[in-house]
Amino acid sequence: GFEPSMILIDEVHFGFDGKMIKQLLKDFGGRLIGLSATPYDKQGKVLQGFDTHINDFDLEYMIENNYLHNPKCYSPLEVDLSGISIVAGDYNQTQLNEKFNKSEDVYQIVNATKDFLLDRKASLVFCINISHAKAIAEVYNEAGIPTKAIHSKLSQTEQKQIMNDFKTGKIKLLANPMILTTGFDYPATDTIILARPT
Repeated sequence: GFEPSMILIDEVHFGFDGKMIKQLLKDFGGRLIGLSATPYDKQGKVLQGFDTHINDFDLEYMIENNYLHNPKCYSPLEVDLSGISIVAGDYNQTQLNEKFNKSEDVYQIVNATKDFLLDRKASLVFCINISHAKAIAEVYNEAGIPTKAIHSKLSQTEQKQIMNDFKTGKIKLLANPMILTTGFDYPATDTIILARPT
């Protein structure tokens, strides 16, 4: 019997064209507000179905008004992505893994960042897939930076233990294949390494 006058959907770009949201909105006559930093469909077009798009608050505005920290960005490696196809708006994971999950590439990433990470408290490295995350974690550990790979093949108990070790400082770096994205919030995180194109 409850009929809301407004529905607010956070991260609205996830599944906006899917069955669940269509069912939710089927007989809805109220106001729909969708929130997203990336309000685009898989073809890169702005999500349809909204009367107004408000995008006055870009990254520059958010940084200048102290909503976001002004990042310091470094790009120590050049990566050749020619020959890598796009699948559902992202680079083909299998092709990325075949091209970049090689020992020399993993060592290049670690060697380019390890000295910088020594002064950091809590860092994340985003990897291509689980095997890439494991390889990167192994090499960072060799370099003296306590690292664990966290991924979906671990049990909930194992994931919780790794996250606890990260938040208590026992682990300095978490290697993950895009598992620590939407909803992950740990304010002490001070460095992000993109070891995968995104």
